[in-house]
Amino acid sequence: ISKVVILLPQSRFDALKEALSSIGVTGLTVTQVLGCGVQKGQSEFYRGVPMDVTLLPKVKVEVVVSRVPVRSVIDVTKRVLYTGHIGDGKIFVYNVENVVKVRTGEEGVAALVAAGVINTPEFWLANYNTFPSLDLLLCALGGAVK
Repeated sequence: ISKVVILLPQSRFDALKEALSSIGVTGLTVTQVLGCGVQKGQSEFYRGVPMDVTLLPKVKVEVVVSRVPVRSVIDVTKRVLYTGHIGDGKIFVYNVENVVKVRTGEEGVAALVAAGVINTPEFWLANYNTFPSLDLLLCALGGAVK
């Protein structure tokens, strides 16, 4: 299970949301943030007016994935956000030790998928190659690995 955090310009959010949905990402958390990177202190245009700013408005998108390969999330994000200019965005990837769904008490991959989805033949046919080991496959099925 991995958490992908994406910082991007506000203008690219809708395109990113659509692209992530197209590869099977079903949940995301979005936050309006202010930040600066390499472009710190440069003039930016806001509604056609040049402004000197040090903190620029950005969008922070957080996605926790288990069945969608992290590489796919990264590749799609890079493709959608790339302009070749400063300020295209950043992608951070973190390992997630566990996920707990408070309402049901489910943990791990089962806490991330809709009820019943993970136990359907369609799910396993579509995702069997995303589990690099038998241990991860057993965890996804809800089995205990000791």
